[in-house]
Amino acid sequence: MKQFIKTILNKVILVSVFAGLFQGCNSDDGTVSCVPNTIVNVSININLPLYSNLNNPGGWVYVNGTMAGTRGIIVVRTASGYKAYDRNAPHICPTEKSTLVVKEDFFIECEVDGAK
Repeated sequence: MKQFIKTILNKVILVSVFAGLFQGCNSDDGTVSCVPNTIVNVSININLPLYSNLNNPGGWVYVNGTMAGTRGIIVVRTASGYKAYDRNAPHICPTEKSTLVVKEDFFIECEVDGAK
């Protein structure tokens, strides 16, 4: 009888330890997860005067519209092609001032905290 109680107690303790470990873990890996999940599906004609800045490497434009995310995107011409960046600051929850902007034709900056 004493061995049976000891075995039961060991199992209860073991289950309690595992339950505590799993409850202590969560799915958040420390990143901000409040950025809205939205669809981006934009086509642009770089031959239009509106996008003439994309004719040279280093050029960039803001693209706004219905399928351009929640705040638009930034399209940048690189030496090897094009890159597009969402204008929502990915490191903080969206506010009125957390829209990313291009500074000095070189940096993409968050005006809330100055992150580049």
